[in-house]
Amino acid sequence: MELVSIGVSHKTADLSVIEALTFRDQKRALHNIFSLEPIVECILLQTCNRVQIFVATLDKEDATKALVNFLLKKAGVKAQDVEKALEIKTDDAISHLFRLASGLESMIVGEDQILGQVKDALKLAEEAKTVGIFLRAIFTKAIIIGKKVRQGTEINKGAVSVGSAAVELAEKFVGDLTSKNVLLIGAGEMATLVAKSLSEYKLAGIFVANRTYERGVKLAEELGGQAVKFEMVDDIMANSDIVISATAAPHVLITVDKARKILEKRKRPSQLLIIDIATPRDVDKEVGSLSGIKLFDIDGLREIAEENKRKREGEIHKVERIIAEDLKIFNKQLVRLHQAAPFLSALLSKAEETRMKELEKALRMFGSPTERERQIICDLTRVLSNRLLLGVINNLKMAADNGDIELIEYAAKLFDIDTKGGKLVEILRYRAGKGSGKSSH
Repeated sequence: MELVSIGVSHKTADLSVIEALTFRDQKRALHNIFSLEPIVECILLQTCNRVQIFVATLDKEDATKALVNFLLKKAGVKAQDVEKALEIKTDDAISHLFRLASGLESMIVGEDQILGQVKDALKLAEEAKTVGIFLRAIFTKAIIIGKKVRQGTEINKGAVSVGSAAVELAEKFVGDLTSKNVLLIGAGEMATLVAKSLSEYKLAGIFVANRTYERGVKLAEELGGQAVKFEMVDDIMANSDIVISATAAPHVLITVDKARKILEKRKRPSQLLIIDIATPRDVDKEVGSLSGIKLFDIDGLREIAEENKRKREGEIHKVERIIAEDLKIFNKQLVRLHQAAPFLSALLSKAEETRMKELEKALRMFGSPTERERQIICDLTRVLSNRLLLGVINNLKMAADNGDIELIEYAAKLFDIDTKGGKLVEILRYRAGKGSGKSSH
């Protein structure tokens, strides 16, 4: 089994290209990727400046071709730009993931948010049932290394996030923020990072607008600011010095026409500074052409990102040494995991097949169970199966890690599982009925 990574990031693409590959429904995207013939497992990592797919495959060349075609089709009219910006990792894919989890591949080097995003990507793939033993092991190790480098180095000491970089950019453009009115649009993770940085300044006024008013109220209270209804955004913008937008909206919120109307209401002498750190954009890029507005987006943070990287050169070398040392050890563990993977996969496949067969029998005996009853029984059988196998799986993973192949072979005989017959890919594709046409309850 091999790891292939493909995607675009702030290093290879501008915001318009990243937007072209941003998936609104990530779980659906995972299922579509998983259905590609060469793909055995897959994980999607999507952030404000990155869209990256990680797959486990037995044929990295075919997998790469399939993924390139998939992404170019997704890109549509931007296909040519996307093709130029695609970053493909094969032999160095594991090392790249470890660097990524450690914060070395982030726009803001050393930022902590990427580690949580790697965890979330693994969790989403678990929920979508597109991840198995191989990718789970690699991502789990990446998370461990990400924590280790943050504890053992100062790579994240005083590290800024994209949110705090936006505030730094605002300060560079307008000067002292003390007397300024700031409008924050959004109350999610990115907006919270902005709020954390803003809390260090004594602003004249801070307003928070969010689609869900209650979330806006909560964030405004933490800031000592004021929450406003979303329909009041235009009026607040007209009286603001700085607007930072960081929502998860799938469409543009501030159009050119809306911006013109805001400028007509505006009575403040200075330009309105808008910093849009959302992906996809919250603000139409043409808004920046209006004479009374200065607009920055994610691409506008690159200068601050480079300055941040220069400050951390010494720590970067320390992190790279940790990654190199851990990678040597992990590669040996991976060889052993490969020896255990066919059996573990076949065991899980057999357990799931047995669970489904007995579940269907039980449901037929109920006659016409309600959807809630079906779900309760389904959940019960799944929990029982998982708990019964948990100890076995953990012990066999430990045996693989210790090179105890005899124990794995003995377990295969004990559970009456043949891992040598048939194609390995068919054994590995036990999840979600892939290759069997079955659906999972």
